[in-house]
Amino acid sequence: MKSILYGLILLSFFITACHPAPKSAELPVGQEPVEVSLAIPFEGDPFGGNYFLASGKLESSRKSSLSSRVMGNIVKMNVREGQKIKKGQTLVVINSTDLRTQREKLTAVQEEAKAALQNAQRNFERYKNLFEQKSATAFEFDQAKMNYDIAKSKIEQVRQSKAQMEVLMSEANVVSPFDGAVTEVYAEEGAMASPGMPILTVETAENLVVKVLVPESEIRNVRLNQTVQIKFHSSADTATGKIKLMNPSSGLYGSQYEVEIALDAPNSSVKDLKPGMFASEIMKRENKMNSGSPDLGKLFIPKRALIEKGQ
Repeated sequence: MKSILYGLILLSFFITACHPAPKSAELPVGQEPVEVSLAIPFEGDPFGGNYFLASGKLESSRKSSLSSRVMGNIVKMNVREGQKIKKGQTLVVINSTDLRTQREKLTAVQEEAKAALQNAQRNFERYKNLFEQKSATAFEFDQAKMNYDIAKSKIEQVRQSKAQMEVLMSEANVVSPFDGAVTEVYAEEGAMASPGMPILTVETAENLVVKVLVPESEIRNVRLNQTVQIKFHSSADTATGKIKLMNPSSGLYGSQYEVEIALDAPNSSVKDLKPGMFASEIMKRENKMNSGSPDLGKLFIPKRALIEKGQ
C-alpha cells in the first residue's frame, strides 16, 4: 500500500515538471503598457443638446497700428515691445528737417504777400478816391480793386498752407492715442517712415473681448445680447459675457462666423487676463429644434478613452 502511495506522489511531481507555469503576456519591443479605464458612451451631445462649445481668444477692444503722417527717417524709437505707455506720449521721433525748410520758405512767401497786400490796398484806396472825384476811369478803379482782391486771396492761401505745415510738423512724431502697451514694433531707428506704413501697434488690456468662430450649423442658434459662459484655458477661472457683435459674413473664415463677446463686470476671482489668451465658450442653443447640428442623435465617447498610435 505504501509503495502505491509513493508511486502516486512521484507521478504528480513528474506531471508538474513536464508542464511549465504560464508566462505573463509579453509586449513588443519599444511598446509600454497603457492604463485603460471603462467609459460609458452617451447619445446626443456633451451638453444634452441645449448647448454647444466654441473656442476663441481674448482680444483688446482698443487696438491701433500707428504710422507717421510725413515721410522721414526714424531718428529715435522711445519704446519697445511690451512697454506700457500713456496717452500723448511720444513713441517715435521722425526727422522733420524737410518740413522745417518748407515752413521757412512759406514764412518768406507770407512776408512778401503781406507787403504786396499793403501796396495793393494803398493803390485801391487811391484809385477809389480819384474815381469818386472823376479823376480816374472806371477801368483803372476796377483794375486796382482786382489787384487788391488777388493780394488778399494770396495771403489767405499762404496762411492756410503754413497752418497745414504746422499741423504736419506737430504730427510728424508718432504719439500714443491712449493708455496701454506696445505689442508690436515693425521698424528700427534709421529706417524710412512714410504715411500709411505701420511703425508699431499699441493696444489696451482694459475692456477685453472674446472673439470666437461659430460654425454655420450653429450661427442661427445665437443672438445679440445672449449670455455666454466663458472658461479660460490659463486657469480655472470662469466668467460670463454677452454677445455684442455678429459678423453677417463668414469672409475669410470659410463656413465660420466671427462673434464678439463682451465680458461682464469682472469677477474678483478672475485675474491677470491678457490679450491673446484662449478661452472656451458654452453657448445655449436659442433655437434647439432647428439647430441643424450634425452632433445631435450621434453616439459620443469621451476623448480620454481614445488611444492614438503613430500619426
